[in-house]
Amino acid sequence: MPNQEILSRIQAYFSKQENISEINFYRAPGRINLIGEHLDYNDGFVMPAAIDKSMYFGVAPSATKNSYIHSMDYDTGIELVAGSELPGWAKYFEALLDQLNKQEKSVSAVHCAFSSDLPIGAGLSSSAALCCGFLTALNEMQGLGLSKKDIVLTGQAAEHAVGIKCGIMDQYAVTFGKKDQVIMLDCNEITHSYFPAELGDYQLILINSNVEHALVDGAYNRRREASERAFAIVQAGEPQIKTYRDLDKDTLQKYRRDFTPEQRMRSGYVVDEISRVRDAGKALNDGNIKKLGQLLFETHQGLSIEYEVSCPELDLLVSLAKKHHEVIGARMMGGGFGGCTLNLIQKDKALEIAGEIAAAYEKKTGLKPDIIEVNIENGVERIEDVF
Repeated sequence: MPNQEILSRIQAYFSKQENISEINFYRAPGRINLIGEHLDYNDGFVMPAAIDKSMYFGVAPSATKNSYIHSMDYDTGIELVAGSELPGWAKYFEALLDQLNKQEKSVSAVHCAFSSDLPIGAGLSSSAALCCGFLTALNEMQGLGLSKKDIVLTGQAAEHAVGIKCGIMDQYAVTFGKKDQVIMLDCNEITHSYFPAELGDYQLILINSNVEHALVDGAYNRRREASERAFAIVQAGEPQIKTYRDLDKDTLQKYRRDFTPEQRMRSGYVVDEISRVRDAGKALNDGNIKKLGQLLFETHQGLSIEYEVSCPELDLLVSLAKKHHEVIGARMMGGGFGGCTLNLIQKDKALEIAGEIAAAYEKKTGLKPDIIEVNIENGVERIEDVF
């Protein structure tokens, strides 16, 4: 269900504006990634889904020649005038309009107010929600002729212009999400299929560690370089192998002595994780949720030990989760070094168990984690009935 409280506040804001009519309301969700971490640049698949925590927009034709954007959460508004100094959040809107201009799309000025119930700092892709939500509103209201894939790529280009060098997973999940389904996205081909996310007696719960370790970009680059170098070594001896998805563990083992220890660990994780994503798709099709949970535990082990992108706090949250038989799967989610764990917990005890994990975590670290219950929802959509 849309967040009626937020929609009411946006409606109240517009009621105080002069010469405003034809207000259109949109919801743009955040996303989770069920499994397939660090595979978007390693020839693999990712399995994201849109969730019920979202960003909300009210968009109307502007009464002036310039677009005006009002952030309800920051309680401030900005007129988008060329050459003006903008706060960080407003730069996304400027970049989106600039990308549409580069595509020679004729965009009329709008008055937009937006707000969100996406938790701050939880890694649920609020920037992708902002970009794809605003683009969808403009596209539908002004007949720009953008396909969903165009919206994904334009949103990504805008984030790049702002300085966020992201892949396409976030924008794709936000735009193509479907209720109670996860997306298996091929980041190479930019194609997808859907798998049922019928979790039965289990519930997805995020626990935000509320820690973000300082990390230079070089840490990601080193992991990428190690996995790419390992693949190049294999391909030199096995030219028929074109991507990591063509590589199995036995073939990888043949070249073990040619790898550095780092290359051995990174490539081993990639091959195993590609296999786990495929197994996760089968588990969802079969309704085997316990198998899915086992795969989540295995992914965390791989991310922590082989790819080395976890941190003590995330490892602690997963370790605490394993102590409860009601938790059938848990792993760190996202790029790593902080953020959330994704937990698959028995539904009738989900919040109780999550609370016990959070209390034990706080006792050990002094950090108070956030518990976020999520359900899998549709991607960006227009809201017809606000009240």
